Amino acid sequence: MAMKAGTNEAVVEGVLSEKAVRTFDDGAIAGELTIEVPVTMADGEEFVSLIPVSFYTKPKTNAGAPNVAYKGIKTIIDDAKSLAEVDGDYSKASRIRLRQGTIAENMFFAQDDRFVSFARIRGNFFDRVKESDCQPKAQFKVKMIVASIADEERKEGGETFETGRIVVTGHIVQYNGTIDEVKFVVQNKKHIDVVQKGWSVGDTVNAQGVIKYVTREETTEEEEEDGFGEPMARTTTRRIREFIITGGSAGPVEGYEEDDILEARKERKARIAEVKEKQSKKEKEEEPAPKSKSKSRDW
Repeated sequence: MAMKAGTNEAVVEGVLSEKAVRTFDDGAIAGELTIEVPVTMADGEEFVSLIPVSFYTKPKTNAGAPNVAYKGIKTIIDDAKSLAEVDGDYSKASRIRLRQGTIAENMFFAQDDRFVSFARIRGNFFDRVKESDCQPKAQFKVKMIVASIADEERKEGGETFETGRIVVTGHIVQYNGTIDEVKFVVQNKKHIDVVQKGWSVGDTVNAQGVIKYVTREETTEEEEEDGFGEPMARTTTRRIREFIITGGSAGPVEGYEEDDILEARKERKARIAEVKEKQSKKEKEEEPAPKSKSKSRDW
């Protein structure tokens, strides 16, 4: 029996920053609406979260009725103004609210055959909000199965060091009984203590917190081998996508049967293998045909 989906909520409200839209022959639309949200953490940390929300919807439901979600997204696309469309003028940009958003896993294989997995926010229901009524939010709430708990490590300048935070890898049960793997971080020392004492691998727990999507510039110095002079500084921009846990259950909550969890994890492995197979097939189809060799002339 497929497992029932648990709590999986993403609440995002702020200024519409950008729109990216694709249309399909059947009338469906897909893309991303990026929402800019100013965030102040309980410890005083401040940042601006730029959260892309993925959507996909058709004009009609499976029953043939007009699709409310489609109408709502079309209204945002056609009528709402993004910061990109008004040259960054906040007084002219629209405020929007995501309703019934969820966290999902996006997976693919990089060109070097490395498996890549990251979380994204999905949703099909958006409302326009008056500027005076807008209450900026970038929050999540989930029920998940703890897959691992580990100290966070970061590499800089060829060295690896612990950041003082911990990473909780969680398995979220989706509506169709499948599981998505999502990484969460805990950075408050009191919260870290609660998680390390009360959560264990295999437990089902509740968690809530803040969605942090920011970019960070990192500068490294490159020095020519056997060269001279000052090393050249190279600045790269790194995209940070974090789900920071700020609260939740102190211990396990009612969970799932162990056999069902194992079955769902097997299904995820099969899904990963299918992604790899499809991607490899597509790459082969896109390979240019080998050029025919011209015959040498016998003079």
